[in-house]
Amino acid sequence: MLDAEQPDDRPFRQTLSQQEFLRLFLASERDVRRYVGSLVPNVGDVEEIVQQTAAVLWEKVSAYDPERPFTPWACRFALNVARQWMARQQRWKRLLSGELAETLAQRRRYLESEFDS
Repeated sequence: MLDAEQPDDRPFRQTLSQQEFLRLFLASERDVRRYVGSLVPNVGDVEEIVQQTAAVLWEKVSAYDPERPFTPWACRFALNVARQWMARQQRWKRLLSGELAETLAQRRRYLESEFDS
């Protein structure tokens, strides 16, 4: 915590306005989408990851340095979001492998009449 009497030595960095952020993101969205598409083969998954990336970028916009290019900064976040998404997918695959998947399928068939009501 800084003392009220001590000046902050860090350079002042103004947070982007919502309009400026949207302008930068929309200008780089195609490149971000292509980048994510190179990591994830399913188009629907790419869309989900790009949307999650946009939300994370907005949360972290105060960390963006306007003196640097926006697209590489955004792609670093997209990589992290894609990694997290892939890790969740792998956990689901492991969880649903073998007997558990079969048990869930049987349970679904058993409860199917309740789903239709």
